[in-house]
Amino acid sequence: MDRRKCKKCPTLRTWEGGWWCKPCQINYLKENFINRRASGNEKIDDFIQEMQLKIDSPYDRVFEWIPYNQVNEIDKVISKSDFAIVYSAKWKGGPLFWNWIESEYSRGTSKKVVLKCLDSSLHTTDEFLDKVKAYTVEKLNLITPKIYGISQNPVTKDYIMVLNNNYFETYCVVCDKIFTKIVHKWCKPCQINYLKENFISGNEKIDNFIQEMQTKIESPLDRIFEWIPYNQFNEIEKVVSKSDSAIAYSAKWKDGPLFWNQYKLKYSRGSSEKVVLKCMDNSLHTTDEFLDKVKPYTVVELNFITPKIYGISQNPDTKDYIMVLNNDYDEKCCALCDKIFKDSYKWCKPCQINYLKVNFTNWTSENEEIDNFIQGMQLKIIYPTDLIFEWIPYNQFSNIKIIGAGDFVKLYLAKWKNGPLYWDEENNIYIRKFDKNVALICLYYYSTNIFLNKVKEHLINNNFEIYGITQNPKTKDYILVIQNEYYMEYGKMYCGNCSQNILMQNT
Repeated sequence: MDRRKCKKCPTLRTWEGGWWCKPCQINYLKENFINRRASGNEKIDDFIQEMQLKIDSPYDRVFEWIPYNQVNEIDKVISKSDFAIVYSAKWKGGPLFWNWIESEYSRGTSKKVVLKCLDSSLHTTDEFLDKVKAYTVEKLNLITPKIYGISQNPVTKDYIMVLNNNYFETYCVVCDKIFTKIVHKWCKPCQINYLKENFISGNEKIDNFIQEMQTKIESPLDRIFEWIPYNQFNEIEKVVSKSDSAIAYSAKWKDGPLFWNQYKLKYSRGSSEKVVLKCMDNSLHTTDEFLDKVKPYTVVELNFITPKIYGISQNPDTKDYIMVLNNDYDEKCCALCDKIFKDSYKWCKPCQINYLKVNFTNWTSENEEIDNFIQGMQLKIIYPTDLIFEWIPYNQFSNIKIIGAGDFVKLYLAKWKNGPLYWDEENNIYIRKFDKNVALICLYYYSTNIFLNKVKEHLINNNFEIYGITQNPKTKDYILVIQNEYYMEYGKMYCGNCSQNILMQNT
């Protein structure tokens, strides 16, 4: 006997090793189809037979007409839309499979399936079959759930797609489209529709902006920009910052922001969340201007510098619109100008420059050249670690002791009562270190211009901190205030005639 030939017909076996002959199996399915009288609908029958004729191997699923009495435990509605209802069920005999031992098609035990019932009053047979085809393409496409066949409810006459139980893993139960993000079982169109139904600000421009922001979400991990009712906030008690046009408060958001619940397959809220409420004065801002201020917080999804913005609210009493920001707002943004910090120091160069400019009016050397030089030095700061060059009133110094002198220079040690300005990272302000020991380099008999040139030389060639300039009110000599370690470096040799030489060398 030629083992290559089929047992039932003279043709060669289509599939080696499994006694599977395509012509014979196609005939078997045709006969079985006729004997069971099939669906009773010519178009449905033709479609099923067409699908069966496409099998090419014993591994291909066999598309069938499945009598409705073969399914039971139809007791759980999974989803319902305007045109279809989806149920879970059990198929008593389960689908046909190729039995390699018996070399024939067999059925196994009951199989969990999904029944997708389409309202026959809303769909013609052709429309129903068009929907079926979407599940029958690409045999090896693991995204498309397997479809076992077609059935019909004998009471309602609605046609039914009998699908693999993995329908839940790949298809949205609301719109019947493949999930946008299959891993998270998340459908973008349905979630955007859900979000549209869950807010209203009463301001068309605000509503449009929020909807525009929500349509930009691409995954369940994206934050949801919302309209947040003001009564959702409590513990509004601490002013974080205040400027001419806005006040920022700390608060608690009772329900907290929306997040995608992987287990419930819907958006949920967790516990209360600490937030910052940035209230904009409506009398100073139009709606468009307010939204322009909101936009910088909404760009670059993965930019960890930009504080997250949860949405917009409104104070019902003042009618002021409010930005609801992540609690780390004050960690990342300047409380005065609302600009994002450039580094980890919480230091805003423009605001600190302005602070120093405003402070210009609080001091004067009464010498325009000196004042301009000091102001120019202050405007050069780039980092919070940069030293603030100052005009220091002479009465700030005590315990003044001379330790050396030359023809045009004297070196003193002194204590500076208030001390120099330093950036306090904890409180985000400049503070002073009191009772600072300093060295005073007094350059006398010099014109203002020559004195300032000497100062510039020190600034370029000196490794010591230079705090600023002062003036002896009696002698009118200008004095350079420098780090005390200057004396430690050069003063150890200050004695007799040598002191003059060292001083002259270093001035």
